[in-house]
Amino acid sequence: MTTKPAPTRSYLLPLLFLIGIAVAGALGTAGAVQGYLSGLRLQAAILEEEEEQNTANRLRASLLEAESALRGLMIYNQPSYIERFHQAAQHIESAEVRRLIQRIDSDPSTMGAPPVAGLIDRAVASRRSAVALLLEGHRERVIEHGSAGHANRVMDSIRETLDRYIEARRDSIAANTAELRRQQTLVLALVAGSAGISALGVLLAVLTLRGRVRATTVAQSELASRSAEMSALLQMNELLQACETRGDIERVAGHAAQALVPGMPSTLYIFSNSRDRLDRALNWPGPGPDHIAPSACWALKRGRPNLCGQGVACDSSGCSGTALCVPMAARGEVYGLLRFNSEDIPALDALRENRGADAMADGMSMALANLQLRDKLRGEALRDALTGLHNRRFLEEVGPTILRQGDRRQASTCIAVLDADHFKRVNDTFGHATGDALLRAIAGSMTSLLRASDICIRYGGEEFVILLPDCDLGGAFERLDMLRESIATMHAEGGALPVITVSIGVALVPPGAASLDDAMHQADEALYAAKRGGRNQVLTAPMAERVKALAAPDHPGG
Repeated sequence: MTTKPAPTRSYLLPLLFLIGIAVAGALGTAGAVQGYLSGLRLQAAILEEEEEQNTANRLRASLLEAESALRGLMIYNQPSYIERFHQAAQHIESAEVRRLIQRIDSDPSTMGAPPVAGLIDRAVASRRSAVALLLEGHRERVIEHGSAGHANRVMDSIRETLDRYIEARRDSIAANTAELRRQQTLVLALVAGSAGISALGVLLAVLTLRGRVRATTVAQSELASRSAEMSALLQMNELLQACETRGDIERVAGHAAQALVPGMPSTLYIFSNSRDRLDRALNWPGPGPDHIAPSACWALKRGRPNLCGQGVACDSSGCSGTALCVPMAARGEVYGLLRFNSEDIPALDALRENRGADAMADGMSMALANLQLRDKLRGEALRDALTGLHNRRFLEEVGPTILRQGDRRQASTCIAVLDADHFKRVNDTFGHATGDALLRAIAGSMTSLLRASDICIRYGGEEFVILLPDCDLGGAFERLDMLRESIATMHAEGGALPVITVSIGVALVPPGAASLDDAMHQADEALYAAKRGGRNQVLTAPMAERVKALAAPDHPGG
């Protein structure tokens, strides 16, 4: 049977020292708490005595105010002095003053003096009688009563007692304040002593447990590093879901790269629209060239991460140096390349092994794929598939914005409605394929002849809407009449498509209009007037009003 070895002396001494420190700290803490509680009691006593001193001062002031009001009434005989006297008397007879008077009469500092309660009652009653006599016109009797000096002796006795009480309170406050300071000094000393003892105990504990702490620190550091990496990736994926532009994706990924591999320079390259090169992200500055050829990087050729600088080197067209290149692919398409640049080969190899760079590339590529798909769907939702022009939904979304911009610039905005003449006849005679070709030709004329700032919209069927910002009614008429002539002559001589004409109605959007509805209605009325007037013409809303009385009664047939 083996016996447990006795603790060595080197182990017992630190243990005993720790116990001693704990006991000393406990005693110091208990003393500090006791001193703190005593200080609280002293503070409460000081506050109470200061309140009593202030109440006594206010009582003395009210007595003086009553005396002054009585003299003022006697000399000037003004009603305002009566109000001042009654206010002072009410304060003297208040419950707060009554409680103070009871404490004054029972205070040791006023022992031997006449009771203040009776003196004050007599003084107030005497002053009230004097006020009543003055109000009845017996000023001589008040003067005779005052000449006797009895009221003045009462007031002198009250003031003397109040002065003794106030001086006693002042002395007590000073004594308690001195005691409070002594208690605070003692508490501070105990706290400082306890802190010093605790510091010694902590130091001894640190020295005793240093080896175990070192091992624990290493394990925690590795765990924290892995946890920070996962947290950075999770945060990146969460933010990528809220990105609305490619710039947002670049900024989020750049922040995630710094959190994933702090201190290691990294660069993001994204395929250009032509997909003949990779461009460095502007919102993610990093080392490396501005462009990389896809054929110059083995990571893009192999479709998986590649540690450049080991084995076969990349071409010298930009993808060179020691770096970890990670392609970004999603849904069978490569969107870009992540490069982590460092001369530390083991660090790059560790980054490749823990697959943190792969997870980051996967998240970014999915975000880019989603953004591309969203832009494609949005473009399809706002574009007319046949003509390539904007559709009616686009007008509803951007119309209010264009109006607000025009109002800020104080610029005129016009809206026109264009309709192909006898288009139903074209479809019936030549077929819908020819009709579609004519619509595409009309759309091509609109985009080529009108300004780049003018917005051309296929509103439905053979009807088009044209929004002309920064354009008055006369300028709109000239442009649209040129468009009408161009459409009428574009296939007049041996063309593959039949000749077609258009009628156009145009109206000025009123300044400050919140929507295009009223102007659209006016333009539509002008269009029908153009149809009734013979077609193949442009009419403004004012012109349509003038010719309305001369229009043919029959409704146009398309």
